[in-house]
Amino acid sequence: MTVVLGEVDASSVAGVIAALPDPASLPAGKLVIVLGELGEAGSGARAPSARSFARSVMAVFRRTKTVTRARRCSALVARGYVGVGAADDELRADLAWGYAPPASAPEGATPDDVP
Repeated sequence: MTVVLGEVDASSVAGVIAALPDPASLPAGKLVIVLGELGEAGSGARAPSARSFARSVMAVFRRTKTVTRARRCSALVARGYVGVGAADDELRADLAWGYAPPASAPEGATPDDVP
């Protein structure tokens, strides 16, 4: 799942947290990617379908608006995601990611009960 942040979402860690899906509502181990480049839509819009001409021109000159990796990764950790990381992909897109945590052990389980 890919999350695209808008300017309002990216203005604070709390805004990024609000834009992320609840990890408890996702299957265990589900990968969530948060793009560094801001999108047209906000509130955690899913992957953009089209890029505006102006944003495409700005990208050529590397003048796109972005949100820092630290802010995106902090939000993922605060929201409860695990295995959080960040890097550029082969196309130089700035990505941050996290995984929905594994299902918790049943109440009263001992370490011997959990595989």
